[in-house]
Amino acid sequence: MFKIKPLVAALLALGVAQAHAANNSEAYVIQEGDEQQATIYQAGAHQYSSTVQEGELNRVNVDQFGRGQELDAYQEGKGNTLDSLQTGRGNSVDTSSIGDWHDIDVEQRGLGNDLKVRQTKWNNDAVVVQHDYYNDAVIDQSGWNNKVLVEQEGWYNDALAEQVNTESSRANIYQKGQGNDATTYQSGSHSTATIDQDGTLNQARAVQTDSRNLAEIEQDGVTNIASSSQSGTDGIVNIDQVGGGNYADASQSGSDNDSKIDQAGGVNIAYSAQGDHDNDSSIDQTGTGNWARSSQFGDNGTVDIEQTGEFNVATAEQLESGNDATIFQDGFANKATTGQWGSDNIAAVEQYGDRNVATATQWGSDNLADIYQSGSRNVGVVGQSGNYNEALMTQTGTANVASITQ
Repeated sequence: MFKIKPLVAALLALGVAQAHAANNSEAYVIQEGDEQQATIYQAGAHQYSSTVQEGELNRVNVDQFGRGQELDAYQEGKGNTLDSLQTGRGNSVDTSSIGDWHDIDVEQRGLGNDLKVRQTKWNNDAVVVQHDYYNDAVIDQSGWNNKVLVEQEGWYNDALAEQVNTESSRANIYQKGQGNDATTYQSGSHSTATIDQDGTLNQARAVQTDSRNLAEIEQDGVTNIASSSQSGTDGIVNIDQVGGGNYADASQSGSDNDSKIDQAGGVNIAYSAQGDHDNDSSIDQTGTGNWARSSQFGDNGTVDIEQTGEFNVATAEQLESGNDATIFQDGFANKATTGQWGSDNIAAVEQYGDRNVATATQWGSDNLADIYQSGSRNVGVVGQSGNYNEALMTQTGTANVASITQ
């Protein structure tokens, strides 16, 4: 059962009394011990609350309504909980937690939202919900198995979640409309980062270090940019962008890499680069300024690039081991190049309409190259050097030129 110490009760009563007096209210709560509960309610202008929790399983609820609201909170011990709701203008929350199993749950509604959360040690949770206008959130966690969830809805959204020296930590950021920007940074292993953004000036970035990390970025409309960088083993990156000035960049170093970029319409550009081992990469772009590139530096490669309409260019390059590359492009300024400099190569390029040019070059090992182009200014060129070469090339209409050298 929750208990409130006499000092805390007195301070709490003062906070509530001042809240009903309206403006310039201040409330202070200090909890020392275990299983204590306190509630602060403030309504009016220029309100300030300060809470300190030391011990285990303490709980504070802070509700502030009006403008110029400010909350400072500190947690130390285990299993302490802070719930905060702010509505109105000029909201601000600054919290710090030291210890394990702490929960922070903050909701801000109105203009001028601002939030900072710092948590250290294990199994801490931070949930932040911000609605409308100058949204801003910064979360900093260190330790194991920490979780962050940030939801922002409208206007100048901005969120940053940093998890340092962590293991099995998760960061989820969802942003909906206007000046979206989201960054998460994780150092440690078995971490997960998810960013989901909906509309306008989208930008997203997830950086993860160490092993077995996963990053997913999904963006919906206007000036999308996404970037993910992972270092270590077993990383997976997945980026999906729909409409606007799309650009995506995924880079991994280590083993068991996997990378996927999927973009639908706008000024599409994509890169993916992966370091040694079981690489796998897929880039899929649908309309307008497409150009793609995947470069994998060795081992069990496989690249698959597919682009449908407008300024298509694609390049895939792999160095040694079980390479495989397939590029398929549909229409307009097509050009494709793969490279694969040794080992179990297979490369296939297929292009249908307009200024087709294709080049497949493989140096050494079990080569096969297949180029097929359908209509307009086709060129060709295969080139393979050494081992079990085989090349097939078909070009069908207009200015065909072909060359095969093995």
